[in-house]
Amino acid sequence: MVTNKWRIRRSLFWKISISYLFVLVIPILISSFVYNTAVQAVKKDAMQHNLQMLEQTRLIMDARLKEIEGIGRQIVLDSKMNSLMNSRDIEEGSPKQYLVWKSVHDSPNFHPINTFVLNHFVFFRNNSVIISSDTAFPDIEWFWKSLFRDNASHDKQQFQRMLWEQFHQSTFLTGSQVTLDKKQHQVLYYLHSFPVDAINNPLGVVLILIDQHQINQLLSKLDIGERGLIYISDNEGNIVTSVTGKQTKIAPEELEGTSNKDGFFKTDHGDQLYISQVVSSLNGWKYVSAVPASMVLAKVHHIKNVTTAAALITIVLGTFLAFFLGYRDWKPIKQLLQQLRGWMGNGEEGHTNEYSYLKDSISQLIQNHHQLNEKVQEHIPLLQQAFFRRLLYGEFINDKEIEIFQSNIGMELSDRSFFVLLLRLDEGKGNTSEASLEEIRMLKIVINNAIEGYMKHLTYFQYDIDEYKFALIIEYNDEDKERQNGIEGVIKIMQNITSSLDHLCHMRLSFAFGRIYKGIRDISMSFYEAKQALEYVLSKNLEQRFACYEDIPQESDKYYFPIDLELRLVNSIKSGNQTDVEQVLTLLYNENFATRNLSLPDAEQFLYLMIGAVSRGIDQTKDMAIHELYIEIQQRNEVIEELFIKIGKAFLRYCEAIHFNDQCAKTELRNQVKIFIQQNFVRDDLTLAMVADEFRITETMMYHLIKDYLGMTFSDYIESLRITRACELLRNREVPIKEVALMVGYSSDRSFRRAFKRVMGVSPMAYSS
Repeated sequence: MVTNKWRIRRSLFWKISISYLFVLVIPILISSFVYNTAVQAVKKDAMQHNLQMLEQTRLIMDARLKEIEGIGRQIVLDSKMNSLMNSRDIEEGSPKQYLVWKSVHDSPNFHPINTFVLNHFVFFRNNSVIISSDTAFPDIEWFWKSLFRDNASHDKQQFQRMLWEQFHQSTFLTGSQVTLDKKQHQVLYYLHSFPVDAINNPLGVVLILIDQHQINQLLSKLDIGERGLIYISDNEGNIVTSVTGKQTKIAPEELEGTSNKDGFFKTDHGDQLYISQVVSSLNGWKYVSAVPASMVLAKVHHIKNVTTAAALITIVLGTFLAFFLGYRDWKPIKQLLQQLRGWMGNGEEGHTNEYSYLKDSISQLIQNHHQLNEKVQEHIPLLQQAFFRRLLYGEFINDKEIEIFQSNIGMELSDRSFFVLLLRLDEGKGNTSEASLEEIRMLKIVINNAIEGYMKHLTYFQYDIDEYKFALIIEYNDEDKERQNGIEGVIKIMQNITSSLDHLCHMRLSFAFGRIYKGIRDISMSFYEAKQALEYVLSKNLEQRFACYEDIPQESDKYYFPIDLELRLVNSIKSGNQTDVEQVLTLLYNENFATRNLSLPDAEQFLYLMIGAVSRGIDQTKDMAIHELYIEIQQRNEVIEELFIKIGKAFLRYCEAIHFNDQCAKTELRNQVKIFIQQNFVRDDLTLAMVADEFRITETMMYHLIKDYLGMTFSDYIESLRITRACELLRNREVPIKEVALMVGYSSDRSFRRAFKRVMGVSPMAYSS
């Protein structure tokens, strides 16, 4: 058996090896005819590759500098900066001093967004205050001592002339050495003057410190060898920054002073360099790389050596290449097997080969997936009960929260009319023994079966409150009839069930109805009314054992402000839902001032309770506006109804302010998420969970945030960015499709080809041609 396996493997090995070796023999036979053409093509490709890498570096730099321009404009457009710009003297304890503190407090740290940014500072001509992302300096002296205390050669007067003698419109300048957080940094300056209409006399300047070390790290990614160099120069020929090899003999200034062009250049020290240069369209900076010619022509020399090598070396190399190609074909399967072994353990006993193990492992994963789904389905009833509890007790803040909860449990309640039926099963003569409790549970099963049989034509949902009480949320669809007819039909059903129950045992079933409301948010109101009606039935010991809320007598001398309505009012204000706040206020007004005859002390107490609940709920206990409302109730210069209306308007103003702040915060978060995705979409491991973790929100919230803002899902947006970038790369026909796939974030060219064909309608090959 072992011998047969070895023979099969050896036969396959020789077949693959001979096929690869035969392919290698053909180029050897015709190499003498194509040698010169191949050398020129490789030489051209090497020089083009060198230029392309330099261009890619330039594009990355331009993108980072473009982001810095956007940061500068964002700072200039801040309303607090415009206010401070026009302030001349900022005295201690004045509102302007608070504005300075507020500006520092609200000023974001842009370093996580763009690592090139070390810090930013805002200077004002009319006052001496200087604002940064983490502090404020009272004058230029404090600023100078903080940043330039270790740089004695830097001239403060020259620095101030740089700020104010001309109007800066997105200006990048060479900087100096500064000290930040007790660390020294070599920086570049980005300057932007404002306002835009004060060209001759700018009132403010934004200074952003750009970390030159980060730029050098980016330049260092280009391979320049031991004797090469790369540098950036500005429009005037000044060296912005440079990176040199360990044995480089020519200085960037010396190379910049020559009239060099793209091509080979021989230095005075005898080194031959190949020079490539590109110019930025953003700021006119020139990017120059000087690479030793031996590195550029390395492939040419390699081809020359290969063509002159002996046949034996060619066979050895072909054999090695055959093993290498076999390893390349095996590598994806090997990685998959390693992942399966990590998830499921080794467990390869009883398998003849890896493919058998792979097949059984995938089958096991599918089975585990089905088992997990079954466990999730087992927990859905518990989640549904939690959902109905929050719905009945009015614990949801807004409709969006209800929608998300419903999607997680696979439920979708239509936006129709609902009412609540509340049922209570009395224990009977105070018997609380185990047998009595067991009897109650059996009776509930009987009642549930009866309800299911009688009400099968209705849509309803059940929530068990405790052992003796449960509620039914019943959907009412018949809009053409009077609303009360829906409840009357259920009353007849419940009377039939009660009559049947009387013949079975001595237990007593009582039930009550809340009114019909439009929309699921008002189910809590119907539930509260059903509780009041049930309490009325139990307290009065009515013979009919049921009641509707509309039929029970209402107390006309006591204010109406139940805890359910209190929670709904507070939650609606906190979520910025003005429509919901207006509905609750209208309901409170009708109940307390239209249908009830409250005494003046009771009305005042109701207003006190309402203000106190809202101030505690939204954490405004020290707010002056809330304090003024308390004073107005005490002075009572207006009619009590007018005071209620005034308080309601104050609540709506709070609601509007909260909604505005939430929208601003959400807009900022959306912009940061979009920037993060645009900077990282080329990573093949980028997932929605990774983005959610980056901003510390749930995956579900991030999904809805991206879809609401961009109008597409996360995966669709990533795909659009990748395909757009791929189209740009494919226009340059020198880049292979496989490299394009890796550069835009696809782990394999096969998945890239499928995605490209799906989006663009043609294959990458057809598009590039």
